[in-house]
Amino acid sequence: MNYFMLLIKSPAFWTALIGVISAIVMQYTGVPQEVWIPIAALLTAVAGIFTGAEIGERIGMSIAKTMKQLEEKKKEK
Repeated sequence: MNYFMLLIKSPAFWTALIGVISAIVMQYTGVPQEVWIPIAALLTAVAGIFTGAEIGERIGMSIAKTMKQLEEKKKEK
């Protein structure tokens, strides 16, 4: 499994990266903290939601794979 490709295809990674870059840019371009801190918090929450969805999907795929293997073992007996 290529972990770099998993990272590149992850919406959570891109959301987090955009959040970090935007916070840095807004901080150093003089945007008031009252504006860029809520934006960074929102992007952090979105990245967390994406991460939770990806984790749920991977857990579901793992459970399905395990159940399929168990069914195949039952058929062999």
